[in-house]
Amino acid sequence: RHDWATALWRARFYRPQQEEEWQVYLHPTDGSVYAVHHQLPEEAAGADLVEDEARQLAEDQMRVHGLDPGRFELKESTSEKLPNRRDHRFVWEAAPDDPRNLEESMFRTEVHITGDRAAGLRRFVKLPEEWLRERKEGSIWRTVLLWVPILTIIVAAIHLLWLLVMRIREGELTWSRPLWIGAAGVLLFAINALNDLPTFFADYPTQISMSIFILIQTVLLIFLALAIGLIIAGSAGLAESMFPGVLSRLSAAGLAPQLKDAVLLAVLAVAGGLAADRWMDVLMAAWPQAAVPAGPLVPDVDNFLPSLNGLGFALTRG
Repeated sequence: RHDWATALWRARFYRPQQEEEWQVYLHPTDGSVYAVHHQLPEEAAGADLVEDEARQLAEDQMRVHGLDPGRFELKESTSEKLPNRRDHRFVWEAAPDDPRNLEESMFRTEVHITGDRAAGLRRFVKLPEEWLRERKEGSIWRTVLLWVPILTIIVAAIHLLWLLVMRIREGELTWSRPLWIGAAGVLLFAINALNDLPTFFADYPTQISMSIFILIQTVLLIFLALAIGLIIAGSAGLAESMFPGVLSRLSAAGLAPQLKDAVLLAVLAVAGGLAADRWMDVLMAAWPQAAVPAGPLVPDVDNFLPSLNGLGFALTRG
């Protein structure tokens, strides 16, 4: 069970504008080290070991992580001569009777040796080649499932944009209330951005300076905030022009009489979503070749207020 972790904590250690860095993946249940990746520049110095010596180091690294090399079979062994060292890569596969294998999907472990030091250990599942080939081959159902929703959204967005432009040209839009609604959307986006600050540097590329990264991210956040505000304001203005008085009813006094209907619609929306998910499971079981598997969706639990992200996801889904 410990070897089948579907979600992991990642700790990243780096210095700005230096290629060398460490990435350590921790098991969420007990905090033990699940995988390690040590990235070194190609010109870094190191030893030039022969395969047997490097394999011994790799097997020692497996034991450190609680993996018994005796229960694995060596499947791949490669080496690469760099300017100042030689790197080795070994891939082991669990024995056929190992419980970590699932039918034709085989549990594997990869160890990377840089010079005379272990630089990484990774656990993964080797999927059947035939199944992977079938997934790569085009199919009508997969194309339909992929493009129909995208094209529908694009057509609807273009149509709404055309309606908005026509209403603006005809002078039928009043912008005071829609702009306030758009400003509220910008405020919510800013709160969410502040909530994400603990992970602000998670994907920082060390090739650029920290100040340049902060500047780029800040400009992107401002651009996204303005874009979201304009989209919300435009949508609200378009709704007001098509259904006069709809925005004036967005008040406590105006919404109170409709509370019962709103709750009923919310319940029906949840039921409809669950039914759609169930039917999707049925369709994917009937046509597994068209399925697009995805890992578990875990909210951003490492933010200031993890519940805020979960609430935002729920509201978006609703």
